[in-house]
Amino acid sequence: MKIARCVVVLSFVAAPVWGQAPSLDDLAAYESILRQHHLPASGPDLLRYFQERTLNKEQIAQLAAKVDQLNDPAYAVRVKAAAELIKAGSLAKPFLVELVRRPNVDLEALRRAEQCLKQITEGGEARLAVATAHLIGKHKPQGAAAALLAYVPFVVDEQVEEALQTTLNALAVKNGKPEPSLVRALSDPSERKRAAAAEALVRGAGLKHKALVEPLLKEESPHMRLQITRALVEAKDKTAVPELIRVLGDLPTQDAWEAEELLHRIAGDSAPSIYADAKTPPAKVRQAWLNWWSKHESFVDLSKLDETPGMLGYTLVTQMTAGPGQNGRVMELRPNKEVHWKIEGIRYPLDAQVVGKDRVLVVEYLNSKITERDFKGDVHWEKQVSLPVAAQRLPNGHTFVVTRRSLLVLDREGNQVFQHQAGVGNINAGHRLRDGTMAYVNTMGLLKIIDPQGNDIKSFQVGQVYATGGNIDPLPGGGFLVPLYRENRIVEFDRNGQIKWELKVNYPTSATKLPNGNVLVVSLTNQRVVELNRAGEEVWSFNADGRLWKARRR
Repeated sequence: MKIARCVVVLSFVAAPVWGQAPSLDDLAAYESILRQHHLPASGPDLLRYFQERTLNKEQIAQLAAKVDQLNDPAYAVRVKAAAELIKAGSLAKPFLVELVRRPNVDLEALRRAEQCLKQITEGGEARLAVATAHLIGKHKPQGAAAALLAYVPFVVDEQVEEALQTTLNALAVKNGKPEPSLVRALSDPSERKRAAAAEALVRGAGLKHKALVEPLLKEESPHMRLQITRALVEAKDKTAVPELIRVLGDLPTQDAWEAEELLHRIAGDSAPSIYADAKTPPAKVRQAWLNWWSKHESFVDLSKLDETPGMLGYTLVTQMTAGPGQNGRVMELRPNKEVHWKIEGIRYPLDAQVVGKDRVLVVEYLNSKITERDFKGDVHWEKQVSLPVAAQRLPNGHTFVVTRRSLLVLDREGNQVFQHQAGVGNINAGHRLRDGTMAYVNTMGLLKIIDPQGNDIKSFQVGQVYATGGNIDPLPGGGFLVPLYRENRIVEFDRNGQIKWELKVNYPTSATKLPNGNVLVVSLTNQRVVELNRAGEEVWSFNADGRLWKARRR
């Protein structure tokens, strides 16, 4: 089996915020990348990148057979199959990912598939694909939509998928009519092609051709229906909101947030206080939202969605700076890593959270206080607190504070309305969950969960979290993502303390899971913030000039 493979190493160019066309500066950077690798940066030749990586039926059959051989009784066959899959590189990745996601997959096959994925480095290729896709959107060569649609089923990288969709959206209308290849793809056997084409027609042409995509909303796949319904709602189609609610109940628990996030943007403060998790199935959440819709339908104004945008791609960072005085800074980076705003001269800013259009909540450890500042650094609210390590602004305006000895809740006037003292050992990290429960990790590596009144619910051992500036991140389904500083790894635990996934990272102090399934990690010794996908491949990074503590994405 001989399949062409190209491996390149590229400097990162940030993708535009989801759904937005790239800026002129981004397009210039993409052109520079392609020229550096002696590849065409304009015209029909741009399509060759995707055409050469779109597998034919014979290649698909060959790769599928090799994946099946990972479970062959003969050891030599398993080893040879793994070697050939690694050699095939990124072309084999969709087949390996599909195997890993199969229910009840054989453990030997699973282990070998995961080993193959770890050895397949696609970071450079993914970035090259992103650059090529956006330049296709700029130049719109003949046959572009058909070429991109043919490649869609083989995409496993989130960045590439977003770039392809953005470009397909830009290609949706041709001479005032819907692009013929997109219309044809609505009846393609590939679910991913049908979904990508439908989304492109809605986002690229608005609701003018809604009738073309509506039949797909009757199909079984909840993920495809979600993709199309999100596009319709964000195109201000109010009649699509009930469908969004219905599809919420059909999604797996771990994916329900994708519908919930948009529904909360629609509902604002009137949203029902219920979320899908291990104890609350999506079907129950759906019923709560259907009840909400029956009461609030007449008041819903989808034009207000523009006032509450989704993820912006901004990364908030807290760090130490060079020089005397143990001073630090809080800053936010744009997707292209330019500084959006920064506040200097804060003594040990262990944590921060953007809490408004021009407001950030800052934990000032050595100043023993929590402050709310504008992006220029002026203080608008503050509260003296001994040894604070983390803080969250709650939906009701109260502030949850983690100190080395206790968990606190303060009202807007700074009055203490809740306190929970740690038992044996100090607190290294903590978080308040959406349902009011709280979790924290003590110096002995024990993660404890308490109810809103402070009563113990459960506890289990996770390991050592960094003592000044560490974090824990609650996950859908009741689990936690925990950066284990001394063990050089980040670990996903389920709600019972069982390890579900882990990744090696040098001295991690902070780890959060992003909506796209990637993780944002701070490495103390490397002085870097890194976004990694599930295979541990670097998607985005930022190198700092001092010690880092926390990073958050919004």
